[in-house]
Amino acid sequence: MKHLFTTPIKIVKLNYEEINPIIGKAQSLKFTKNFNENLPKDEADKIEKVFINEAELYLKELTNKQIDLKLKQSWTTATLKYQFQTPHEHSGNTVIGVYYIHTNEKSGDILLHDPRGANSFIPSFEDGLSGRSYHRITPKVGDLLLFPAYIVHSVEPNLSDETRISLAMNFEYKNFDQFR
Repeated sequence: MKHLFTTPIKIVKLNYEEINPIIGKAQSLKFTKNFNENLPKDEADKIEKVFINEAELYLKELTNKQIDLKLKQSWTTATLKYQFQTPHEHSGNTVIGVYYIHTNEKSGDILLHDPRGANSFIPSFEDGLSGRSYHRITPKVGDLLLFPAYIVHSVEPNLSDETRISLAMNFEYKNFDQFR
């Protein structure tokens, strides 16, 4: 038997007590392209390395090869009560990372939509928006979710009185010479 068309998803538990204060500092410094742009160099390099290393490890576990990535863009999202994210993807990138700074069980699950479109073959999948199947993940503080950039994803409404805060990251290949 072969399992075709699988979608590799990884959830990494990171040390949020160390990471969150640095990201909070970055937010207070009003970054525009990447969370680390206005941080002192030692803090910026340290925190960027954590995320890049995890994204590269994710690809190494899939391919058994070292693939060098760079952080193309990042942004924080503060989702208030009843806010949500509609289905979207991040084409033009390689890997998407979503790091959860502040969340709880009622602040909205992320839905990863089956890239094959409508699918009712696997009973554990739920029939989602527009007849698409999806996988539901309830994130926890300190979770780093990694998945391919082509995956359509959405976030359910925040039903909590607390603001959900996440850091989204687009990673791309550092250079294509590494594939020669």
